[in-house]
Amino acid sequence: MRFTNVDVRFTFPSKNVKGTFTQFSFPDTVHLDSLQPQEWKASIQVGSIETGNAIRDWHLMSKKYFNRKEFTTMEFHTESLIKTSNGYQIKGNIRIKGVQKPLELRIEKNPSKDYYTAIGELFSSDFGIWIKKKKEENKVTFRIRFGLKESL
Repeated sequence: MRFTNVDVRFTFPSKNVKGTFTQFSFPDTVHLDSLQPQEWKASIQVGSIETGNAIRDWHLMSKKYFNRKEFTTMEFHTESLIKTSNGYQIKGNIRIKGVQKPLELRIEKNPSKDYYTAIGELFSSDFGIWIKKKKEENKVTFRIRFGLKESL
């Protein structure tokens, strides 16, 4: 199977900011129904952030936040994929600004549509991106919606 129609969105609840990333790469093939270990590597270009405010987006690229000059991508590497009663759970590591942390994603299949949604959350402050002073106010939730099609 290969990924199709990928859409990456995030929410920063404490500032009521929503946005997307428009440039990313995901694995060429994926086998959700395989119980064999799989290694997925995905990356997102930090410079492709869109929050609806060009000045904010530009500011987020500065050294204080994403530091795009030194760290152009965020990367995620899987360690395990587990089938659950209502979808899948992926465990892996995410690297942002050179800092690597564990990350778990929940994947659910939309029952009435032909797509999946991966859902997760992290704290930007864990990666040296302090938007607010308190850690809990730096929570970012995100979802990655994608389709899967048979590989040719």
